[in-house]
Amino acid sequence: MDLKITKKFYSIFFLIISFTLFNCTSTNQLNGLSSNSFEDIYFNAVSKKLIIPTDIPSDLKKDINYWFDNHVKVNGFEGSLEINFFNYEESVNEISDGKKIELYIEYEIIIKSPSNSSSKKTFGSAKTFSEIVGVFNLNDLDELLISSKKELVIIIANKIISLN
Repeated sequence: MDLKITKKFYSIFFLIISFTLFNCTSTNQLNGLSSNSFEDIYFNAVSKKLIIPTDIPSDLKKDINYWFDNHVKVNGFEGSLEINFFNYEESVNEISDGKKIELYIEYEIIIKSPSNSSSKKTFGSAKTFSEIVGVFNLNDLDELLISSKKELVIIIANKIISLN
């Protein structure tokens, strides 16, 4: 009888621990992006706005939004920050014994200051590529495309940090 209680106890204990660990992991961490992927970046403004055109894939929009919402900070007394993304290009090309994924995007950072009616504009771009060779299936290619998009967001974040 004690053996049944002990087994039941361990089963319930394992279930509770598993459930707790799963709930402590954010959705973006499960998708490959976490707070550790980015440094916080601060701008001298009081408000921030993100503009992403509709032709950008939804999974890339989600990752850009995650970065913007959680790691782009404003700490000024006036002014506004606007980050616009545009000219997204995605290509999957045949290479010898595989496929090559190339991603490219441009962005513009605008910081508006109402006190002197000026604005500072900075343009930038980011590019990344990945390759898969040998025997692979469409799932492998899709996963590579998703991870390439995440890498593109990390490159953007690092470039913007170096500008600031």
